[in-house]
Amino acid sequence: MTQSVVCIVPKDTLRDAVRVIETYHISALPVVVLGRVVGMLTSELFSDMAERRQQ
Repeated sequence: MTQSVVCIVPKDTLRDAVRVIETYHISALPVVVLGRVVGMLTSELFSDMAERRQQ
């Protein structure tokens, strides 16, 4: 059985990324360009960003 990989592209916003992470209940989201992973956004990264904003 093949499963689809959920990913985003660099033009997507951080808000888009959070929405995907919450919708699919995942903790990491690859950023893909031309079929290659160029980055990874994680729920931990978003938590760290939110914590820093509150300081």
